[in-house]
Amino acid sequence: MIVLTAIEAIQHTVKQAIDFPAWIAAVAALIGVPLSMVSLIKLVRRDKDREAQIAKLATIAIVLEAQNQTMIKQNDLLAQQEVFFGIQHCFAAMMVKRC
Repeated sequence: MIVLTAIEAIQHTVKQAIDFPAWIAAVAALIGVPLSMVSLIKLVRRDKDREAQIAKLATIAIVLEAQNQTMIKQNDLLAQQEVFFGIQHCFAAMMVKRC
C-alpha cells in the first residue's frame, strides 16, 4: 500500500477538483449520441434519395439511347428513300425526254 504524503494528497484532491467532471462528460454524451444518430439517419435517407434519382436517370438514359437508335434508323430510311426517289425522278425525266 502506498502512503501519500499530505502534499501529494492535496495535489490529488486539487487535481480531481480541476479535472473535467464526469457529469459534464455524461451530459455531452447524452447530447452527442442522439445528434450523431439523427445525422446518420438523415445521411442514409439522403443516400436513398440519391439512389432513386440515379435510377431515374439511368432509365432516362436507356430511353434516350433507344430514341437515338430509332432516329438513326429513320435517317437511314430517309436516305434510302431520297436515293430511290431521286433515281425514280431521273428515270421519269429521261422517259419524258424520249417521248
